[in-house]
Amino acid sequence: MSADQVVFVVDRSYGARLCELSPDSAIWLVDSVVNHQWIAELKKKFTPEVHGDLSWFVDAPEASPAERAASMIDTLEDHHGEYSQRPAYSRLKIIGATLESSLRSAVENYGFRLVSVGDAVIEFER
Repeated sequence: MSADQVVFVVDRSYGARLCELSPDSAIWLVDSVVNHQWIAELKKKFTPEVHGDLSWFVDAPEASPAERAASMIDTLEDHHGEYSQRPAYSRLKIIGATLESSLRSAVENYGFRLVSVGDAVIEFER
Protein backbone atom coordinates (compact mmCIF):
# COMPACT_ATOMS: atom_id res chain seq x y z
CA MET A 1 0.00 0.00 0.00
CA SER A 2 1.31 3.40 -0.90
CA ALA A 3 -1.23 6.12 -0.22
CA ASP A 4 -0.22 9.73 -0.77
CA GLN A 5 -2.63 10.93 1.93
CA VAL A 6 -3.30 9.80 5.47
CA VAL A 7 -6.70 10.71 6.90
CA PHE A 8 -6.45 10.62 10.68
CA VAL A 9 -9.82 10.64 12.47
CA VAL A 10 -9.62 11.43 16.19
CA ASP A 11 -13.26 12.52 16.42
CA ARG A 12 -14.78 10.03 18.84
CA SER A 13 -18.27 10.72 17.47
CA TYR A 14 -17.53 10.63 13.73
CA GLY A 15 -19.77 7.56 13.35
CA ALA A 16 -21.60 7.10 10.03
CA ARG A 17 -19.47 9.78 8.36
CA LEU A 18 -16.62 7.24 8.39
CA CYS A 19 -18.30 5.56 5.41
CA GLU A 20 -17.93 8.77 3.40
CA LEU A 21 -14.12 8.63 3.58
CA SER A 22 -12.35 7.72 0.36
CA PRO A 23 -10.67 4.30 0.32
CA ASP A 24 -7.80 5.64 -1.81
CA SER A 25 -6.25 7.18 1.31
CA ALA A 26 -4.73 5.50 4.31
CA ILE A 27 -7.32 5.96 7.04
CA TRP A 28 -6.54 5.79 10.74
CA LEU A 29 -9.39 6.17 13.19
CA VAL A 30 -10.02 6.15 16.89
CA ASP A 31 -11.93 3.05 17.98
CA SER A 32 -14.45 4.76 20.22
CA VAL A 33 -17.86 3.49 21.29
CA VAL A 34 -19.58 5.49 18.51
CA ASN A 35 -17.02 4.75 15.78
CA HIS A 36 -16.67 1.04 16.57
CA GLN A 37 -19.98 0.02 14.99
CA TRP A 38 -18.93 1.64 11.70
CA ILE A 39 -15.54 -0.04 11.36
CA ALA A 40 -17.03 -3.24 9.86
CA GLU A 41 -18.98 -1.19 7.33
CA LEU A 42 -15.91 0.81 6.38
CA LYS A 43 -13.80 -2.35 6.03
CA LYS A 44 -16.02 -3.44 3.11
CA LYS A 45 -14.63 -0.58 1.02
CA PHE A 46 -11.03 -1.74 1.40
CA THR A 47 -10.70 -4.54 -1.13
CA PRO A 48 -7.40 -5.78 -2.66
CA GLU A 49 -8.07 -3.62 -5.72
CA VAL A 50 -8.13 -0.47 -3.60
CA HIS A 51 -4.81 1.21 -2.85
CA GLY A 52 -5.90 2.58 0.51
CA ASP A 53 -5.39 1.20 3.96
CA LEU A 54 -7.54 1.09 7.08
CA SER A 55 -6.25 1.07 10.65
CA TRP A 56 -7.81 1.84 13.98
CA PHE A 57 -6.32 2.45 17.37
CA VAL A 58 -7.48 2.24 20.98
CA ASP A 59 -9.04 5.37 22.39
CA ALA A 60 -7.42 7.18 25.30
CA PRO A 61 -10.45 8.97 26.79
CA GLU A 62 -8.31 10.94 29.23
CA ALA A 63 -6.55 12.68 26.32
CA SER A 64 -8.01 15.42 24.17
CA PRO A 65 -8.31 14.60 20.45
CA ALA A 66 -5.34 16.88 19.73
CA GLU A 67 -3.24 15.16 22.40
CA ARG A 68 -4.20 11.73 21.05
CA ALA A 69 -3.31 12.82 17.52
CA ALA A 70 0.05 14.23 18.63
CA SER A 71 0.86 10.98 20.44
CA MET A 72 0.23 8.95 17.25
CA ILE A 73 2.27 10.98 14.73
CA ASP A 74 5.36 8.78 15.22
CA THR A 75 3.22 5.71 14.51
CA LEU A 76 1.82 7.24 11.32
CA GLU A 77 5.34 8.03 10.20
CA ASP A 78 6.47 4.47 10.99
CA HIS A 79 3.72 3.06 8.77
CA HIS A 80 3.56 5.60 5.95
CA GLY A 81 6.83 7.56 6.06
CA GLU A 82 9.90 7.32 3.85
CA TYR A 83 11.19 4.15 5.51
CA SER A 84 7.90 2.30 5.04
CA GLN A 85 6.66 3.25 1.59
CA ARG A 86 7.94 4.96 -1.54
CA PRO A 87 6.93 7.61 -1.99
CA ALA A 88 6.15 8.52 1.58
CA TYR A 89 2.79 10.08 2.30
CA SER A 90 2.85 13.81 1.63
CA ARG A 91 -0.58 14.92 2.87
CA LEU A 92 -2.06 14.55 6.33
CA LYS A 93 -5.68 15.40 7.14
CA ILE A 94 -6.63 15.34 10.82
CA ILE A 95 -10.35 15.24 11.57
CA GLY A 96 -11.72 16.03 15.01
CA ALA A 97 -8.88 17.93 16.66
CA THR A 98 -8.07 21.55 17.32
CA LEU A 99 -4.69 22.92 16.31
CA GLU A 100 -2.82 22.86 19.60
CA SER A 101 0.88 23.70 19.69
CA SER A 102 1.85 20.13 20.68
CA LEU A 103 0.04 18.70 17.66
CA ARG A 104 1.46 21.25 15.24
CA SER A 105 4.97 20.69 16.58
CA ALA A 106 4.68 16.89 16.35
CA VAL A 107 3.58 17.08 12.71
CA GLU A 108 6.06 19.78 11.70
CA ASN A 109 8.91 17.71 13.16
CA TYR A 110 8.44 15.42 10.15
CA GLY A 111 8.72 18.22 7.61
CA PHE A 112 5.04 18.99 7.17
CA ARG A 113 3.69 22.51 6.86
CA LEU A 114 0.24 23.68 7.81
CA VAL A 115 -2.02 24.15 4.76
CA SER A 116 -5.45 24.81 6.26
CA VAL A 117 -7.46 24.80 9.46
CA GLY A 118 -11.21 24.40 9.13
CA ASP A 119 -14.08 23.32 11.30
CA ALA A 120 -12.44 20.38 13.09
CA VAL A 121 -10.27 19.59 10.03
CA ILE A 122 -6.55 20.36 9.90
CA GLU A 123 -4.48 19.74 6.76
CA PHE A 124 -0.72 19.49 6.37
CA GLU A 125 1.56 18.84 3.36
CA ARG A 126 5.25 18.21 2.80
